[in-house]
Amino acid sequence: MRPYSPRTVETAEATFTETLAELTADTLGGPSGLATAQILPELRSACERDRIGLPTG
Repeated sequence: MRPYSPRTVETAEATFTETLAELTADTLGGPSGLATAQILPELRSACERDRIGLPTG
């Protein structure tokens, strides 16, 4: 697997967070939704780092 540049990873994380916020805005409105949208990219990164599951996007 080819390593990704830090800029590519940062851009992907920002896109993931923004899209997640848009998709869950109606369900997770308010402060709890924002907190959830901020923590999920960290969870995703940890799963990828530890090779748990496969990224879907």
